[in-house]
Amino acid sequence: MGLDTIFSTTPSNQSQNKDYSDLDHSTLIVDKRLVLSHQDVMLPSTSTDELSSNTIDSSGFNISWNTNFSSHSSPMPTQMDLPAEGFVRQLIEIYLVNINSILPLFDPQAINQAVEEWYNRPSQRSRTVWAMINMIMANAQYCNFGQVGAGIDHVDFSIGSVTDCLSKAQSVLSDILMGDVELANLQVLLGLVIVFQNTPDIRPAVYLISTALRLCQLLGIHRSDSDFYSNATPREALQMRRVFWIAYILDRGIAMRIRQPPIQQDTDINIEMPARKPDEDTAGFVSTPELYNSGFNLFRAYVELSQIQGHVYDALFSLRSQQLTPSERAARCQTIRLSLKEWKLRMPKILGAEAVAQSQNCLPCIPKFLCTMYGIVVACLGQLCHVNSMDFQWIDQLRTYGRSITLGLGEPCLPPPQPQGWNALVNECREFMSLFVSIKDKSAAFIW
Repeated sequence: MGLDTIFSTTPSNQSQNKDYSDLDHSTLIVDKRLVLSHQDVMLPSTSTDELSSNTIDSSGFNISWNTNFSSHSSPMPTQMDLPAEGFVRQLIEIYLVNINSILPLFDPQAINQAVEEWYNRPSQRSRTVWAMINMIMANAQYCNFGQVGAGIDHVDFSIGSVTDCLSKAQSVLSDILMGDVELANLQVLLGLVIVFQNTPDIRPAVYLISTALRLCQLLGIHRSDSDFYSNATPREALQMRRVFWIAYILDRGIAMRIRQPPIQQDTDINIEMPARKPDEDTAGFVSTPELYNSGFNLFRAYVELSQIQGHVYDALFSLRSQQLTPSERAARCQTIRLSLKEWKLRMPKILGAEAVAQSQNCLPCIPKFLCTMYGIVVACLGQLCHVNSMDFQWIDQLRTYGRSITLGLGEPCLPPPQPQGWNALVNECREFMSLFVSIKDKSAAFIW
């Protein structure tokens, strides 16, 4: 059987181009308030006038980032409302199957227990759990993984919409960050990063990931000798490592987009990578008949790609790289190209860009995650080639050469000089485009 026959992930049972090089990649905490910006940051929805239908997010959500973190606006426990339990559970299931199955930010058992206690033990409700549930509902809807509300009577869609959920989660963000240092606070932050990195304005995600990485370091979940690990059960330790690696992935991705160094340095990490074989559950694993019973850990592959992604800044944009000779810089770039090639060779053929693009029966989350990952490969190769659409002279030479070949006008002119790694970039783009076009609903993260 091929990819069209079966292609699924098993949910965990534990389960616009802008230059932001001048952006301060840090977060300030002043007078117990989380200060993100001196002005409101608006995240407008993408319109069809600006982008073609193949490159827009068809959800139509208009998300605003609220910078008013006054404690007076934080809801009291009696004001912390949620939609009907059936509606909430439906969104949580969508999130667990389509997002958490690849990026296991949460232990599904813990999430379901938290929802159970929320509706059955109102006296024990907390702002952190309320923000967590709202963040999960926002992710499930914003990422476009199916219809919600089916079979549920009297659903008020103004309560539980993406905008409503994000507004509520933001309204208590300062309170939960100034409270006890715990993993749940970090999970809320990272969930918000996942939403905001998929919007046209990257700034909220930049500020949030900065805070999240500092919280990771404060918790010590990047080091195996941390007290958090010594006092944790194996199940809790596994979840903490997964949360850290998700923060690592998001940090590398955002750093590349703003051309700033990642916050977390590889030399200060000594925890285990996600397993090659399933742990006590199958979070992060993709299963197909071709992959036999063990499956393939797509989460681990994402972490490995993010490690390579972080090397691009060191090779091209860091101060140290500017002191290298051209031959030394070229050698570093070639090393990264080889690392990307080896990474692709480790990917099963059934998860290749062309194979996934031709699939008809896979879960919608798999092509989207793979498209993001292969897009990172293209972006890395493009930066290593120093390809720039603003190099008008080189672009004109390409066009002139192309016209002379396709139209057969006179003697063919000489091709323009090719940057190192150009052929690898062109081949990768050709493979990638079939997958990119096959995905109908795209967020801004696909087109940055």
